Amino acid sequence: MTFNELDPIVRNWGLNRLASSVKAAEDANVTRLRYMFLDLDPERPTLTNATEAEHAAAMQRLETIRAELRSEGWPEPVLAGSSGSGAMALYRVDLPPSESGLIEATLKGYSPVR
Repeated sequence: MTFNELDPIVRNWGLNRLASSVKAAEDANVTRLRYMFLDLDPERPTLTNATEAEHAAAMQRLETIRAELRSEGWPEPVLAGSSGSGAMALYRVDLPPSESGLIEATLKGYSPVR
């Protein structure tokens, strides 16, 4: 699944149905950036679930980030909440792929959940 608009040739790989992937889309196949996805997971050992405290810290960090983005003029996310062991939010954007650095800089502005 992708959140961004892809070159029409990529859509033909799956013939508009769910199936095993033949080939994965690459950055070069993106024709328009439509969403910025935040995925906040606490640092923990591989294949383990977050503790209740770690999950709560991720949810609190999401609320802090949402408030910061709101103060900078960002709209509310399209979707936000728990991702199981962490938190997630999906923000709508409309940028050409050449501007992906803006999303990357925004994401790098927020430290990991500790």
